[in-house]
Order: sequence, then structure tokens, then C-alpha cells
Amino acid sequence: MQDIQHIKLLKTCVVGILLAGLSMMGTAQAAPRARSVEARLAAAWRAAITGVAVPGQGCFTAEYPSTAWVRVACTKAPPGPFLPAHGPRGFVVGNGNDYAAETATPISSA
Repeated sequence: MQDIQHIKLLKTCVVGILLAGLSMMGTAQAAPRARSVEARLAAAWRAAITGVAVPGQGCFTAEYPSTAWVRVACTKAPPGPFLPAHGPRGFVVGNGNDYAAETATPISSA
């Protein structure tokens, strides 16, 4: 009698472990899909905002997901030169050796 109870308990544990594993697999597969959707939405927004003309002269900004330009105060770029960064190098593009562009006309895309 005790052997039958142990077998039932073992079967219940195995089923529980399998169900837990399956539910974790579903969650793991949903995360990349969600990131993929977010990436597509962000790319679509970048394409859309690039095609929207600024409403006049001056400085403007836009924040995702809005496709409306908002006027902001124009500021002068900090004085140069922009020297390369010192210290440990990171695993990023540019390794800290970044540059800022200064233009005579507004930049609407890069």
C-alpha cells in the first residue's frame, strides 16, 4: 500500500516539474518576441519622425512615441576640443573616443 502512495507522489512530482518547465519555456520565448515588436515599433517611429517637417526655424525635439516636434531652447555647443577619453576601455563602439558635430544648418537626419 505504501509503495502505491510513493508511486502516486512520484508521478505528481514529475508532472509538476514538467508543467513548471513548460511554463518557463513559454515565458522565455515571449521575451524575445516582445523585444522584437518593440524594435519594429521604434524603427517605424524613427522612419515616421524623419518624414515630419519641423514647424519652423529653431530647435526642436521629439520623444517616442509622439510624432510631433516640440520647440526647445537652442543652446551653444560646449567649447572644444573633444579629446579622446582616458582610462579603461569599454566594450562599446568608439571606445570613448567620440566626436560631436557642429553644423551651420539644422540636422534633420543622420
